[in-house]
Amino acid sequence: MYRLEGKVAIVTGGARGIGEATVRIFVKQGAKVVIGDVEDALGSLLAETLSPRATFVHCDVSLEDDVRNLVNFTMCRHGQLDIMFNNAGILGNQSKKKSIVNFDGDEFDGIMRVNVRGAALGMKHAARAMIPRRFGCIISTASVAGVMGGLGPHAYTASKHAIVGLTKNTACELGKYGIRVIAYRHLEWRLPCLSMLGELPHPLMMMMMMMQAFILGCLRKSKWRKRRGL
Repeated sequence: MYRLEGKVAIVTGGARGIGEATVRIFVKQGAKVVIGDVEDALGSLLAETLSPRATFVHCDVSLEDDVRNLVNFTMCRHGQLDIMFNNAGILGNQSKKKSIVNFDGDEFDGIMRVNVRGAALGMKHAARAMIPRRFGCIISTASVAGVMGGLGPHAYTASKHAIVGLTKNTACELGKYGIRVIAYRHLEWRLPCLSMLGELPHPLMMMMMMMQAFILGCLRKSKWRKRRGL
């Protein structure tokens, strides 16, 4: 039995990278997927490859009309929305490295519009479709840079921190409707758009990740023991 049989998903930024891989996995697991992206050629090709379970809709997530249209198209075509994956995002101009003295306000605004505004609009319109059914899952792509400093450019890091906060706040609101709202952290250096960073050697990055996981694990175990009076 397929894990996502009968489910309908939207994946923004679904034409390539993490988004494309997610689309393929969702389809393989039985879901019907609507791909939203500004990469029309790649998105259409992917949809044709996975037809009839995948369709493509042009969507710039920074534009509310585009996000609204994406969700409305999905509802009209499939009658439901079970999974909203807010994956679309941009990194920014790596030529400026990470120095705050080279901070570009216009670039910051552009990154926040796509990464944060885009995720917020995705949550808004997904919730509009999911609340009446009291069911659904909204996932957003965060980053290790969204919980730790020094791992990415300032604008990108700020945007990913914002997504984590937005996810927590929205989860508190939508939980009563049976809607899960979660964010996941990927490993940056495996992404093509982040391959130019290179400030940290992979072993050091891995060590930092392992330390973080160990600390979080200890904190969670401590909370678990405290709740049970141990």
